[in-house]
Amino acid sequence: MSGCGFSRDDLVRRGETMNRLKEQRRALNMRLRLAMQTHDEAVRADLEAQLYEVTAQISCLGSCVQFPPQGS
Repeated sequence: MSGCGFSRDDLVRRGETMNRLKEQRRALNMRLRLAMQTHDEAVRADLEAQLYEVTAQISCLGSCVQFPPQGS
């Protein structure tokens, strides 16, 4: 077990989830750019909503593990 209170397996799963979410965000960004280029407002709105959700999940996942400050 690491000093942060999480097992190595927990941190590995968290990393895999974070990587999957970041890849999903990249794909959504590419699709969003294409929708903007083709002026497809309906698809653009849907993609922006999906992108917002993925970004919120990334933020939540990134902030859920708080490591203690060094020297503590």
